[in-house]
Amino acid sequence: MHATQPNVRAARTALAALAGLALLGATPALAQYRDPPPPPGWGEAARPAADDDRPRPPPARHDRDDDRSRDEARPAPPSGPYYPAQPAYRSRHRSPYPPGYAPGYPPAYADRPVFVPHLEVALRGGVASPGGMAAGGVPMRDLFGDQLTLGVDVGVRATPHVYMGLFAEGGLGLGGDVVDASCRGAGADCGAASGRIGAAIHYHFTPYAPIDPWIGYGVALSGATVNGEDAFGTFEQTYTGVEYAKLMAGVDMRLAGRTSLGLYAEWSTGVFSQVQAKENGAVVDTGSVADTTTHSWFTIGPRLTF
Repeated sequence: MHATQPNVRAARTALAALAGLALLGATPALAQYRDPPPPPGWGEAARPAADDDRPRPPPARHDRDDDRSRDEARPAPPSGPYYPAQPAYRSRHRSPYPPGYAPGYPPAYADRPVFVPHLEVALRGGVASPGGMAAGGVPMRDLFGDQLTLGVDVGVRATPHVYMGLFAEGGLGLGGDVVDASCRGAGADCGAASGRIGAAIHYHFTPYAPIDPWIGYGVALSGATVNGEDAFGTFEQTYTGVEYAKLMAGVDMRLAGRTSLGLYAEWSTGVFSQVQAKENGAVVDTGSVADTTTHSWFTIGPRLTF
């Protein structure tokens, strides 16, 4: 018995040490089972009396209405990923549509009517000044003075930009320097006239704009005559030929519909190939001009189109 008693004490001491170590290791795991702390609020010692004016915390609410109000006040989450706006794509190639119908352009063509080829008529007047030579050694200024002209154009506006048609015009004025001096010496009056008939084509740059500039080209058969009186009696000379270049330019201002009013200028040049001379009403010479040369007329004036 005395031999085994120390062993029993040692065993008890070892078991106690092991139990203490086990309890010490289990302390963190047992900490979660402690009582929760009291909710925040007024403690019993700090609770104010009934007649105290100090503010009290609002009572906690857990009903659905309060939760709904909080949800409504909360900002809504974004519906999806946000992508910043990108600049509009512009192609390097020209659009096949007119500017009024291309996306992103103002409707400049919205009020434009559907074009239909139609008849176009123009009345024009002006002042024409001669230049060049009627024949070899005979200046135009010796035979013809400035003239007042009146013309009419009748044609078809085939496209908004292109007009093709015929024209006829004539002019009246005084004789040139030499003829006028001869008439004044005889105490008589003298005069001159010219005319031409031909075809022309015009190109309009802005047919739908309020201001429409245009250019044109034409050819014509032309003639000019001068008559008067000198010491030997009456006389008359008539020249005829071809105007092979009639250059025109103008600006039309739209009034209403197809009616427009504007200004035009033209310069025509050609050759007189035939001449006829009369004295006292009888033909004394007729035939081809022996020495042909070029002559010209420059005209400027108003133009009414409808």
